[in-house]
Amino acid sequence: EHHPRVKVPHDPKKYSQANSLQNEILALNEVEVEQTAKLRESTKWKTPESLKISSSKVKIKTKKVDGRLEFQTTGTVPVGTVLDFKFNVSEDMWPLTAIHMEVMPEDMEKAIHSAEWAGTMSHVWMSVRQPDTKKFVDVPIKMVLGDDANPPLDPQQSLNKKSKEGWGPHTKIYRKRNVVFLLNEPLDVPVGSQVKFHILHRINYLAAFPLVTRRGTFAVSDDTAWLDWYNSEETKALHQKRKTAKAKLKKIPSVNLPIMAELPEKLSRDMRMFDKGNWLEKLDKSLKPNVPASLNTFNPVDSDKPTRLDLAKWMVDPKNPLTARVAVNRIWEQIFGYGIVVTLEDFGSSGELPNHPALLDDLAVRFRTEMKWSTKTLIRELVLSNVYRQSAKVTKEASKRDPRNYDLARGPRNRLTAEMIRDNALAVSDLLVTKIGGGVSYPPIPRGGYTAASNRKDWHTNKVGDEKRYRRAIYTYGKRSSPYPSLIAFDAPSREVCSTRRITSNTPISALTTLNDPAFTEKCAALARRVSEAKPDDLAAQLKMAYQLTTSKDLEGEKFTLVQDLYRNAKKSYDEQPKLAQQLEADSHIAALISVATVLLNLDESLTK
Repeated sequence: EHHPRVKVPHDPKKYSQANSLQNEILALNEVEVEQTAKLRESTKWKTPESLKISSSKVKIKTKKVDGRLEFQTTGTVPVGTVLDFKFNVSEDMWPLTAIHMEVMPEDMEKAIHSAEWAGTMSHVWMSVRQPDTKKFVDVPIKMVLGDDANPPLDPQQSLNKKSKEGWGPHTKIYRKRNVVFLLNEPLDVPVGSQVKFHILHRINYLAAFPLVTRRGTFAVSDDTAWLDWYNSEETKALHQKRKTAKAKLKKIPSVNLPIMAELPEKLSRDMRMFDKGNWLEKLDKSLKPNVPASLNTFNPVDSDKPTRLDLAKWMVDPKNPLTARVAVNRIWEQIFGYGIVVTLEDFGSSGELPNHPALLDDLAVRFRTEMKWSTKTLIRELVLSNVYRQSAKVTKEASKRDPRNYDLARGPRNRLTAEMIRDNALAVSDLLVTKIGGGVSYPPIPRGGYTAASNRKDWHTNKVGDEKRYRRAIYTYGKRSSPYPSLIAFDAPSREVCSTRRITSNTPISALTTLNDPAFTEKCAALARRVSEAKPDDLAAQLKMAYQLTTSKDLEGEKFTLVQDLYRNAKKSYDEQPKLAQQLEADSHIAALISVATVLLNLDESLTK
């Protein structure tokens, strides 16, 4: 999942309390990490002479480095890999109090700028067998002490047999990382006893990348300073404060929200420039955060360590001409169908020039000053303007002279986006579920409609009546390279690359989707039943209501006659062939209304704003 995340209370009045508690927990974590780092550095760690490292799933090679035994896996590492550390007890390292592991990238120099897949220790356990016995007895581990105050996964879950979390640099590793496993009490057993330490890795990231520890060192200590630290009044008070703060935070109804935050310098990645744009090759020179020199001056609080906050302030600085112009242009495009600068994705010299530069300048300046960056205020001004509210009708002469309406001589006339078309059909049929948040939706799909694109044979369509079946399009399941099929028919892009602007097309597939897609068929049936129940025994009222719901216009004159004739022809057909109506689970009247609804939801007036 995305990390880091903060808990945002449902009740805005609780924001301050939740923020204070989260800051308190983070501060206490930082104190603990700082204390244990100093203790880790002062401890005399020893590598047992008899240490042997093995695994049933991968080959491991070892070598002595600075007095420690370093291990490294070779070849492919599968998910579920267990690393086994075995050694015999000797007099010079007993009784045992703590175990230290240092994990690192396979290529230290390269990983600092091109990270490697890391390893997550899903479950860690330890056992000991005394001389003259065959049975290994579990040794309790008290605590997992990592080197990150705000880790992506809970390190203590490494002690949970069933957990898929645990300590580890998740999901990439840039630098050396350290973890200490603190025992419940000093392990005092006879010399010659055998100790086993096991690490299980059960996380498979993106279904293709096993997160397995590939390189590291293993050492032990008999220093009682670790237990002295843990049992000290200061540490007990720290743990109690953290426990209390977490309990209070848990009681506040909240939602987890992913945010962006700077990594600590000791865990951060070195940024390099691609060599001639090749992402596989990077230049030796490290880069510092900065901004284009052609724009306004960048004045971070600390010039050596500019932050995201400094960047945010630079972006909205009155001397920055770009931010407000880009924001206004994108909102204009959402309302009018195209931007004042048509190329939303390219505001530079290779993009198109603005159609109305003075208008863009005026709106940009006012958006920043009068409107105080309020999107709602800007949208209100645009939709209440005379240029937006004028008629969208176009003459042949005007269409020939200005087909894209760059001169703004008429109101906008744009087809709805793919997601809006689906949601609009759900809304007019009274099926739309407006609930915010929650899991994904699996609406009806054409048979085989997902297999070709994604090699996915199972599509667990939500059952009729399940609210997930009728959720907004934003919740519809889709894969990065293959969106929901009916959305593709209306120009929804795949998610392999960022798409700033959608190019609207007009193809037969679009019409075939609204006429034949099982999801639209269901919506048409729901619309037919809605108008039939709302206006019983009044065909004219039913037809007018259906037309008004789908087009927001009144059904009158010649159009009413055409729709009425459509209904009569359909009903006659269903009366003559009742099995066709039975397939729709309807009588001939409802079946005819479904035919009318199908045509209405396919009209340009229904699909165009």
